[in-house]
Amino acid sequence: MTRISFAATILVLTVLALLGYAFFPPNNGVIVRHIPPSFPQSSGIIGDFTPSDAVQVSFNNFTAVRSINSSALPVGNYLSFTKPDENVTSQSIDERVTVVLSKPNATVDITILNNAALSRLEAAFAGALTPAAQIGVHPAYSTNSLINKTVVDTWVSFVGSISALVTCYTPGAGQSALTRVLSVLDGSTPSILTIEGAQRLLYVANGTGGHLGLSIQNFAGAVTTGKMTLVTVDSHPTDLSVNHFVEFSNVTQAQSQVTYFKQVYIGSNKFESYDEVLVAIQPQSLGSIVQAIAEVG
Repeated sequence: MTRISFAATILVLTVLALLGYAFFPPNNGVIVRHIPPSFPQSSGIIGDFTPSDAVQVSFNNFTAVRSINSSALPVGNYLSFTKPDENVTSQSIDERVTVVLSKPNATVDITILNNAALSRLEAAFAGALTPAAQIGVHPAYSTNSLINKTVVDTWVSFVGSISALVTCYTPGAGQSALTRVLSVLDGSTPSILTIEGAQRLLYVANGTGGHLGLSIQNFAGAVTTGKMTLVTVDSHPTDLSVNHFVEFSNVTQAQSQVTYFKQVYIGSNKFESYDEVLVAIQPQSLGSIVQAIAEVG
């Protein structure tokens, strides 16, 4: 009987300890976990086009967003070209990646279209224009597009293997910007995913897949003492979560910044620590999907 009572007491104390850890976690309300010494390295489309010195890369999964709320994305033309006279509709877009470069100072969109839309557009360009440049194996075109009824100089290329339209609207930098992102795809420029900090952030965020949106900011961001910031938007059966992951220089600095970190992300209801990475998780309603996606760009 004594042995049974002792075992029961230990069991009760263990359950209470676990409940206490769950509801009243140590370290100023931050749940503490760790990154293992080795872990699977993340890959994905954000790494295929983003050089290691890019300022930021953002990813939006249009297909997944539409499956949650069919009216969350605008309908009609997403992009209109003047020559050839062709449009890209929002409904034809599956995914979009936006890369903000530092060298050159330009922004490049990589838009993943459905196969029919990409084939039609690629054929229209080949029939109407002579390539202005050859970037590796990719022909590139200098053309014009209409943005807010304004004619804008635009450089365009295609990556048929992944049904991608690659565009840059930055005046004077279009060709060099396309060259920069396509050189990552072709393997001659290191990707942002070769940065150890980016891989550690992505490990904590469960990789590059399965998110409605994802953004890597290759700078401090809202938490000015950090090194790199990752933002994801994830869907759950009844709600969404916007998750902020901030990498610091080391574990000691991360722990010293917990109070400041929680003040920056005051709307979050859960905080976690993975060594030098701090995490803030903010729940949002399914109805706020447009605003949530806007947070990743």
